[in-house]
This record gives sequence, structure tokens and C-alpha cells, in this order.
Amino acid sequence: MKYAKKIILGISLLVISSCRNNNESKIKNVSVENKLNDSEIYFASKRINESFSKKDSSTIEFISKFLERDSIKVIISHSIEENLETIYLSKNEKLDFFYNPENYSKHKTRRISEYYDVKGNCYEFSNEGISHNSIYIEKLCFLNDTKGLSLSEIYLLDGD
Repeated sequence: MKYAKKIILGISLLVISSCRNNNESKIKNVSVENKLNDSEIYFASKRINESFSKKDSSTIEFISKFLERDSIKVIISHSIEENLETIYLSKNEKLDFFYNPENYSKHKTRRISEYYDVKGNCYEFSNEGISHNSIYIEKLCFLNDTKGLSLSEIYLLDGD
């Protein structure tokens, strides 16, 4: 009887430890994959945010590799009127959006947004205490395909 209890206890320990080790390896694999994607999205978003708020040709040249899609959807949320405006940027308009911001933001001051968090293929910014007559990036969404990471949507907040 003592021998049977030891065998059952031994088998139980083996089963528990193998389940635990199996789950730990899955968790490690998932977190490594997410960190890589998160860091790519964070870095691209950081550079795009910098290009949006100040006109720097070297930064704009760098972000051009993220503007490879046929068109980019821009959604502008107005803080006072609480309505949405949507425009699509294609061809040269994509770079022009960063080179000549006054054409797309009705001469409002573009402000740098505070970094917040990656959620899926989007990077969300925190914009507390916005200024009047200013425009901020709220969120940038990307697609990842064979060409690499490319910007698909820009969400802006208009301080009205």
C-alpha cells in the first residue's frame, strides 16, 4: 500500500511539473513576439509624432518608409463640436501632410502628443490639457505586410 501511494504521488508531481513547464514556455514565446512588434510600432509612432509637431526634413525623410500604402485615412475629432471629419491622403499628399501642415490643419499649431501605449497595431497617445487652436495626434494605426510596417490611419484631436 505504501508503495502504491508513492507511485501515485510521483506520477502526480510529474504531471503537474510538465504542465507548468509547458505553459511557461508558451508564455515566454508570446511575450518575446509582442515586445518586438510593440517596439517597432512605438519607434515608428515616436518619429511620426516628432515629424507632425515640427518640420524637420531628416525626420520626414525617415518616416517616408512608413507611408508606402496607396492611401492613409486621417480622422479628425473636434473637441468642441464633437464631430468627426475624415480625409484620405494619397500619392504626394502623404508627404505633403508633414512638409506643409498648414494645408491640412487650417493653420492650427501642431503640438507634440504625450506617449502612452501600444494596443494591437495602433499606438495611442495621451492628450490631457489640450490647447485652443492646436491639433494633436491621438492614435496611429499600422499594417504589417511583406513590405514591412506602414501607416494606415492617423487619428487627430482638434483643440478647436
